[in-house]
Amino acid sequence: MGLCLRQHIAIASAGIIAGVSGSAILTNPLWAQQWRVTPSLGVNSTFSDNINGATDGNEESDLVLTVTPGISVNGAGGRISLDFSYNPSYLYYTQGNGEDEFRHRLLGRSKVELIEQSVFVETQASISQQFVDSAAGVTDSADVLDSNNQTQVITFNINPEFRHHFGTWAESVTNYNFSFTHTDSDAVTSTDSQSASFVLSSGERFTSFKWDVSTSRSKSGENNERSNYRANVEYPFNRHISALAGAGYEVFDDDSLNSEPDGIIWNVGVRLNPGPRTQFTANYNDRFDDQFFSFEGSHKFGGNTNVNVSYTTNLTTSQGQLGEELANTSTNTSGQIIDPSTGLPFEAGDSSFGLTDNTFKQQRFQASVSGGRKRNSYSLQAFLETRETDATGADETVFGTSLRFSRKHTRKANSSVSFSYRNTDFGTVDGREDDFFTASASLSYRIFTDFNGSVAYNFSKRSSSVDSNDLTSNSLTVSLQKTF
Repeated sequence: MGLCLRQHIAIASAGIIAGVSGSAILTNPLWAQQWRVTPSLGVNSTFSDNINGATDGNEESDLVLTVTPGISVNGAGGRISLDFSYNPSYLYYTQGNGEDEFRHRLLGRSKVELIEQSVFVETQASISQQFVDSAAGVTDSADVLDSNNQTQVITFNINPEFRHHFGTWAESVTNYNFSFTHTDSDAVTSTDSQSASFVLSSGERFTSFKWDVSTSRSKSGENNERSNYRANVEYPFNRHISALAGAGYEVFDDDSLNSEPDGIIWNVGVRLNPGPRTQFTANYNDRFDDQFFSFEGSHKFGGNTNVNVSYTTNLTTSQGQLGEELANTSTNTSGQIIDPSTGLPFEAGDSSFGLTDNTFKQQRFQASVSGGRKRNSYSLQAFLETRETDATGADETVFGTSLRFSRKHTRKANSSVSFSYRNTDFGTVDGREDDFFTASASLSYRIFTDFNGSVAYNFSKRSSSVDSNDLTSNSLTVSLQKTF
């Protein structure tokens, strides 16, 4: 598969990020403190008994050879930070049951402070493989799966921001965002999005309460526009409890909505900070022609264990969701890009639902526990999500859980196991409901300095209320990787 124009843009953008960073380092040593550039080369051999993600009785097997060169760049300085990895792969299907091709995997984010405490530019970019339709062929071996239900998705954001302080009275943030999401699938439209916002908030002089007023406007594609105007206040009763309130007006222009929820919006809530390790915020909202609760909280136990919980309601699109999730990423102390809501490595997209062009109302509960002790690390996640789509009339509900455990046996040997389960009610006329199970195990070993080997097994099984949609997949991968 050759590179299209937008792939060139995304990869070139990442190169520009690295080039700007390098120029800053060379021209101003104060900008750079610690930088690490790591080239790599990986060779994988994967055998799958269902290389096309076909239903039971229609499977085809294949042995796939993969060569993956790569490069990662991590660095931080007084005015710049960059975390970036690019790993293109060439896949060769030895039995001819898949199409030999290049696949691209990229993930990066940067932040540059162009003018001290005033002008900032943030960028994020990703290239990933995504499932188009969650009701079609889906397995846990997406890296080598050859299926028409899979597409390459490119997401890129650039976000200039201007901040200004009005003495100790107030401070403002003016923000512009441009993003695009491009897919290789004819079933999902590639979309450019633009948004602008202005926020004026209380300064240090306001000690008894905090306030802010804001306005924003966004446009996604040709037929999706949104404007928002609102004001918020926060009154702290003490250092542990604060009252929250907000009100505003929102306007939609979206052809995929049967009823556009224009009108007054408001919320009332509370913020709790019982201790330095615990935060919790809850609100009761009137928005999207509905009234609902929302909350988010976190707690850090001793022994490096973190608990996160949230419940949110939003009106969004698949393309908008990919861009928002990427924009909200952060970086941990080792330079790994993570999802801050779970503290786990960031993975673009959500195979539970696939991709759609239509705007949908999303309600999602999510809880996660992650941590480690001595040689062991673990993560446990659970979620419940519903999506209501006006254009199709579908109300899809998914709930699931996942568990991952890893152990460092010696200085050279590591192992991990993972399990997941999810149930999908598609909300269709035929009453289709699927149970999807996955399990995996892997063992890695450092053969020499900067030279590692690993073996991994993956199992997937879908049991559907419609028997013709049952699916089973097994795969075994042997990998070698050298870093330079």
